[in-house]
Amino acid sequence: MFITSKEVETVIGKELADRLCEWLRTSSPISCIVEQGAENAIRFNVDEAMDFSKIKMHSDALKREFFPHIAKLKQYMASTPARPDLSA
Repeated sequence: MFITSKEVETVIGKELADRLCEWLRTSSPISCIVEQGAENAIRFNVDEAMDFSKIKMHSDALKREFFPHIAKLKQYMASTPARPDLSA
């Protein structure tokens, strides 16, 4: 399931969203898609982010920091029924 950086901002705030999205885009194998018309706006697969952040989390401070926020994003997606299809 893809989530937009705008949705991430809504759930966890702009500053943290910017850090999370930058980390995912530059330091992880997560599928990130650059959105048209918005600077630094991306969509990313929250399921992939969740799986990636679990791997060796105890030895990676950023994974430990971001995991609870990614879990919150996953919960948000599950509880928001009328989301546009962002699978592409």
